[in-house]
Amino acid sequence: MLLTLALVAALAAPADSVSGTWVLKGDVAGNPLNTTCTLAVADAKISGVCKGADGKENPITGEVKEGKVTFEHGGDYNGQELKIIYTGTLPSAKEMKGTIEVKPFDVAGEFTATPAPKP
Repeated sequence: MLLTLALVAALAAPADSVSGTWVLKGDVAGNPLNTTCTLAVADAKISGVCKGADGKENPITGEVKEGKVTFEHGGDYNGQELKIIYTGTLPSAKEMKGTIEVKPFDVAGEFTATPAPKP
């Protein structure tokens, strides 16, 4: 019973625990991911920006629903427009884990995110 309650609590992370600046690390089809995303949540809707290694800020949209976090932003690869979609959960208030999907290339990967250190 206690284990069940712990699992439910972990899966149902409150939307406000998603707000803040996160450092995302991962891999997409053999390409490393190092991105910093600043997320704000209002009425379960996510807004904010993600900034990659190139320093460009990409506006994001998304939602928190039934313990799942989904957000996306645009991008560019050699002149080709991209849509990068992140889907994850918060096993704790200090970690987000999930998958990354890159459209239109239909490649995928995984990411782990932790809160950015406070300045």
